[in-house]
Amino acid sequence: MRNDSVCPVSRRPSIARVQPTEPLSTLGSAAAADREPASPRASLDAVLRASAAIASGDDPAAVTAQSTPWLAAQVAADAAAGRFALWAESTVIDEHSGTAVVERALFDLLHELAGIRAAWPVGNAGLLHVYGYLFSEEETPFGYKRERWTGGGLAAALDLPPKHFSPWTVPVHESESLLQRVTDAALPWLGEVPGASCAEAAAWVDEWDDTVFARTRVVTAATGAAALVYGVRDGLDTRIPMRLVTIFPLAAASAEWLRSLRSGPPRLRYNLAVAGREPGAALRHSRSGVRRAVGASGAGEQGPRVAQHGLVDHAAIVAEDARLPGRGRQ
Repeated sequence: MRNDSVCPVSRRPSIARVQPTEPLSTLGSAAAADREPASPRASLDAVLRASAAIASGDDPAAVTAQSTPWLAAQVAADAAAGRFALWAESTVIDEHSGTAVVERALFDLLHELAGIRAAWPVGNAGLLHVYGYLFSEEETPFGYKRERWTGGGLAAALDLPPKHFSPWTVPVHESESLLQRVTDAALPWLGEVPGASCAEAAAWVDEWDDTVFARTRVVTAATGAAALVYGVRDGLDTRIPMRLVTIFPLAAASAEWLRSLRSGPPRLRYNLAVAGREPGAALRHSRSGVRRAVGASGAGEQGPRVAQHGLVDHAAIVAEDARLPGRGRQ
């Protein structure tokens, strides 16, 4: 059964906008006060050198302590604040390439630093997608995973400052981190009511069965920049909070691409890992809607920022299976 409903016009989800300060080579280090701040280029070069060294077999603990000392401090701050609980689990085996996008030794180090038990290749999605991807040398069909944090496309799609997701940038409070900035920006888009989270979203897709509920939101800015947010919940009970899986910039969010996003059979996506399920496993139900389109046809995680285009407004959202079993409409 198909139902039509108009997406209500409301404000974008409230996003905590932590304004980064100058880039430093450490987080929470007394020595940082006595040295000149590293330039963004030098900081990126340090990540690239560390990534290459880890990929060649060097000890990631020694490499990151030397080249990117902010990493351990930020992971520790996240663990102390309980931020990893807001993220689901993910496999490091990329669904497009079929290869690991994070080295095994780095996978182990990150989970050790966070105090999280994990069995390769499945671990905490926040650790892997935020920090692990920074050091990934595996080039996917959409480019390098780190570019979502080191480039400005994702920040532009969320109407945030260009360097908002620069991982080496120390925010106002030293207990804050890259993971917190990402979580604060992404999690509100997974709101329970479509009208509350699709006001500035180009499209939304919900997919589920009796034990898994997954949600996709495509976010667009007036400039034409676009991003995709994906999260999951265990079961259909709306009292269980959504957890993040990933967020990445899109090359475009055209009407054609948005329709293709909705047309496939429901399944697990974007390297989400669910206990007892294969990656990409089928789900049973879906509902979706398209509100607006931006840019040219086609989209990719690390594609170029789209040029400014007029918004193609769709009069209604088409909702499939609008009522989930045992609860009212979301």
